[in-house]
This record gives sequence, structure tokens and C-alpha cells, in this order.
Amino acid sequence: MSEKEQLKSRVIGGILGLSQRMEEVNGLFDKVGNSFGGEGLEGLILTEMHFLALIAGEGPVNGVTAARKLGMTRGGVSKMAARLQVGGFVEPRKVPGDKKSLLYELTARGQRAAGLHRMLHSLAEDLLWERLKASPQEDLERFARMLASAAEALGEANRQVRINATALLAAGTVQGHKN
Repeated sequence: MSEKEQLKSRVIGGILGLSQRMEEVNGLFDKVGNSFGGEGLEGLILTEMHFLALIAGEGPVNGVTAARKLGMTRGGVSKMAARLQVGGFVEPRKVPGDKKSLLYELTARGQRAAGLHRMLHSLAEDLLWERLKASPQEDLERFARMLASAAEALGEANRQVRINATALLAAGTVQGHKN
């Protein structure tokens, strides 16, 4: 394997490793949410907590705005909001002058869950920063730039895959490799 191929392997492996660790954090958030049964917050998954946190931060939101900000479909937000409404976390409110649109707002229970989510995020961020802050500032700045660049590259790659997936699958090839 050439040096360039080894570097590619290490970079992609590092990104995949970060992704795996983030999945582990998401799983921990789900487990913590399930452990708050005495608080009436059991059963919440991370995406639902993010929806509640969005409403807590921005006030009542409609499904289109929530879908865009959470990276979900409008239908996915509607189904999630229905579950959260049944659980007593959100209430839909009609938009004056619009017979179809709904705004979702938090109930007291939803506000408690959003507060828990904020607390868990702060804890996770503080613990991570404790391990990173000893690095030289210039290394941290370079790392921040590289993370932003990698996130942008992944976003663009995802957009291109979505745009070209049908053609790639129909042709039976991906970048010259037969499927």
C-alpha cells in the first residue's frame, strides 16, 4: 500500500472511529433518558430530546422548520411529535389564519426533558474539553478547522450520493468498481 493510500486509510479510519464514539454517546444518552423513569422522562430517545431542545431554544416551531434543523423528513417530525404529544411532552397549537399548519410547544414535562438534555450535553462537552484543553492552542485551532472541513466534505459527499445514487445503482458501478 502506498503512503498516500495508508494516509487515506488512517484519515477515513479516524473519521469512522469518531463516528462510532458519537454513536456510543448517543446510546448513553438514550440509556440515561430511560433511567429517568421516576421523573416521568423514560422512553425518550436522543432525536426526541433534540426536538424538545430545539423548541426550548427557539420557542414553538412548525414541522417544516423542525425537519430542516434536525435533518429529518417532515413526516418523521410529525410521527415523532405525535409520540411526544401522547407522552405529554409537546402540545400542537394551530397557527392563526392557517388551517393546516401547527406549531409545537413544550409542556412542563417537555421543559423538564429539555433541561435534562441541556444538562447531559453540558456534562459530555465539559468532560471532553477536560481531555482536550491541555493541547496547545494552535493544535486545537487546527483540529477545529479540520473537523469543520471534514464535516463540510461529508455533507457534500452525502448530497452527491443522494443526487447520483439512482444512476450509480442503475449502472452497477461506483467510481469504476463493479457492484
